[in-house]
Amino acid sequence: MKQDAFPVLQVPWTAGDRCRLEVAQGAEAKLVATWELEVARGGQESWLLTSRVVAHAPAGAPSEPPSEETCTVEAHKTTLAPLRVKYLLRHGSGQATYEAVYGEGKARIRADIRGERRTAEVVLPDPPYFDNEQFVMVLRALPLAVGFTTTLNTVVTKIGSKMPVSIHVVKMEDLVVPAGAYRCWVVELKGVGQWAWIACDPRRQLVRFMNEDAKTDSRLVDHVGGRSRRSP
Repeated sequence: MKQDAFPVLQVPWTAGDRCRLEVAQGAEAKLVATWELEVARGGQESWLLTSRVVAHAPAGAPSEPPSEETCTVEAHKTTLAPLRVKYLLRHGSGQATYEAVYGEGKARIRADIRGERRTAEVVLPDPPYFDNEQFVMVLRALPLAVGFTTTLNTVVTKIGSKMPVSIHVVKMEDLVVPAGAYRCWVVELKGVGQWAWIACDPRRQLVRFMNEDAKTDSRLVDHVGGRSRRSP
């Protein structure tokens, strides 16, 4: 679906920006993982946007490397259009990897799942579109305000599909998390049971992220980097 008058993105970070969140799950809010979002330069014209989730080992579990899911999206420096995606999942002694390359109206995907090689293609929607693995970073770059709405065309290269996600800024809210006190925009990802709290601070930190289906609640522990000035 073509989006008319899509808002201009304003990148709030610089290289070295990092948000670290603790992921809690269930009614008991048990800490189950650490989630990090990191930014590096991919070159003069791109960013490397990395999301890394490392699971906490269950109490009494045998010593083995913790499960880890890492995905890096190379994105254009101003439009954040995805160029390439690299994904790695390590779980126990096994792992899965894939790489997706965007171009010529398609995302071409090559995967290796426990030694089994697969390929796939996804026909891209009309731009702008974004890879699902960079979704939170795109939220940080939107011109958020109470009542703001838009639709992000997302490509889920992990499963070779695509879907539009409608977002709506419901309100502003003061929130206290381990990293401190923040005034946030509360962003509803309509129809998918997810909510994001994005700081009104010029650096646009991801302060909280809630996934109702997975029963997870992630809260900011610390943040480094970002730009020093920007109008809220």
